[in-house]
Amino acid sequence: MSIRPQQSDNILLILNKSSPYQLAQLKCLTSVKVDSLVKHRTTSGPYKNISDLLHVPGFSEDELKNVCTRLEGKTFDGVTKGAKIKNTNILAVPALCHPKIGMKQAKKVETICALSIQLDGMSWLSMSRDLAIEHMGHMEYKPTSFTKYDHAAYLEESIKCLKQVPKADIYTMENKMSTTVLKNTKINSMVLNVRLREAIIMSLLNETYDEEREHKVFMIKSISIAKFFGLHIGGERISGRYVAQEIINQQFFESDGEPEHNAFGITVEKDLVDYFMTSNFSIQESLASCLFQVFYTINLLKHR
Repeated sequence: MSIRPQQSDNILLILNKSSPYQLAQLKCLTSVKVDSLVKHRTTSGPYKNISDLLHVPGFSEDELKNVCTRLEGKTFDGVTKGAKIKNTNILAVPALCHPKIGMKQAKKVETICALSIQLDGMSWLSMSRDLAIEHMGHMEYKPTSFTKYDHAAYLEESIKCLKQVPKADIYTMENKMSTTVLKNTKINSMVLNVRLREAIIMSLLNETYDEEREHKVFMIKSISIAKFFGLHIGGERISGRYVAQEIINQQFFESDGEPEHNAFGITVEKDLVDYFMTSNFSIQESLASCLFQVFYTINLLKHR
């Protein structure tokens, strides 16, 4: 394929220097292709020629032509300026949180812990009201059939997981289940098993409800989080870990190792940054969900 030298240089600069989030924003690469492209340039060095992309797993000549066509006329400066992460005004986003957080309770909250419960494990991330990430972690469940119903095992695993989860004033979960998903009979049993795990966790964390008459666990609709962070591009939700990586990588450290605020006002210790960045993609996605939940909820609380 014929590409002008200047245009070729621009495309290579974009592909070599753009972060995963910026590449995802280009709308011409799937998350799998973004991962392959970034992994290849990390292990083999920057791309020197357009044809080098053919060495990236999953890239064919047709896909290479499509990428070059979509990037034609774009510059690296234009890509970085157009792909800056910014959150929407919380008042412009539907507050789809259940149950609703009362004004009295909102004023008392100092620490929030978000949970992401999957079929094979649970992730968590806690943040203080002043936007300092205090803890994050992940725990795998015992290997079992994803479709097998075993409430006793779920209870035992939930109790074991919660021993690792830090104490917080309130807890959140992201409600990712749509009507379409629930109607899919092939995955319905797996969905129900996840919801059962959520219900057990919710019950265990709400043990003081009878005395205090205040809920400790709140479900947040995915659509609220997606709109707040602008996660929908071209009608599809992009990988949350790209956004989380971008936010965490905005973190800078002084010579004494003390964290500074990034553009979101979030602070995080270097050991937690390293934990996130070295986790596998699946765990990063779960931790990203937790990060979005706590940041969204803190902004929600400030307007109660």
